[in-house]
Amino acid sequence: MWARPKVKFYGRRRRTAADCAVQAGNVQLGRSVLAVAAAGVLHGPALASELGGSSYPIGVNNVLSGILPPPGEFRFYNYYQNYSSNEFAGPNGNSRIPGYQLNLNVDALRPLYTWAPQFGAFTITSGIVIPIVNVDLKVGARHEVLTGLGDIGLQPLLIGWKNAAGTLFINGGPNVYLPTGKYDANRLANTGRNSFAFWPTLNVTWMPSPRLEASAGSVLEFNARNPATRYRTGDEFDTEFEVTGVPLAEYRWLHIGLNGYVYRQFSDDRVNGADYLNGDRGSTNAIGPIVRCEFGRVGIVFKYQHEFDVRNRPTGDRLWVQFTVPLNGRLSAAPSFAPPVEK
Repeated sequence: MWARPKVKFYGRRRRTAADCAVQAGNVQLGRSVLAVAAAGVLHGPALASELGGSSYPIGVNNVLSGILPPPGEFRFYNYYQNYSSNEFAGPNGNSRIPGYQLNLNVDALRPLYTWAPQFGAFTITSGIVIPIVNVDLKVGARHEVLTGLGDIGLQPLLIGWKNAAGTLFINGGPNVYLPTGKYDANRLANTGRNSFAFWPTLNVTWMPSPRLEASAGSVLEFNARNPATRYRTGDEFDTEFEVTGVPLAEYRWLHIGLNGYVYRQFSDDRVNGADYLNGDRGSTNAIGPIVRCEFGRVGIVFKYQHEFDVRNRPTGDRLWVQFTVPLNGRLSAAPSFAPPVEK
């Protein structure tokens, strides 16, 4: 998510913002359930089921991710994501599910508040992520569309820090996803995963010069078992990044660069305590352009992420539109740490 006293997106994105929040359900083949999932936003639901799905929306939290609102500021972030996929990759990267088509739209609302007490260079921020999910999923001759609330994410204690020069920002903390989304084990498409997920995060933003910025966010996701299917998705790791620059000093509000992510599942999927499909570990990578526009304390981001080298997950493209605005204070005020842009 980014939060620059000037503009920042949560972006996020890891079990999102943000990647905002989304999920789908199970595909029933004969007597067995094939989890065929995709990802979402700020809370990123698994599309189509356990397999290949994450609670955290990979790709969301890479925009000024190390920066949180300043003490006393109540800030709103909105993350919209469209994810489209026409292929579910198998363990060798080949198509695994015939007739697979997924189109996912998620809008995630994320208010954040940084508490007024400040402890030296450290701050405390709390927030919540509320995703609204639309899933359009087709597998073979079966086609379902579902819209509803996704799994809500709680961020009770984010600890932020910045150096005296205002060029290095770091934050992190514990987060949890609640099983609040729509779920039915007999349904193809769901907006929730029917399980809890715990996802600690660590985010960094570095501004080596007034016209250059780099950010990265990492997430570990630990998944609980789905009681309806007795399926437990393996634990996951995701790192998201972006590098942007100001190409023209006269237009210091315009930042252009690259963004992407690297995702790896590092433990096996299990059903009734036994490994499922040899663990069915998923992995994916993505890269694409990013454009960020900042107007005082208001900001908007457009970013595209193309996935490649995918295993045991849907493979497709993500389009994000993210914006942030303070809910208290002046909209036109400039961030206190931002130095003038060099000519």
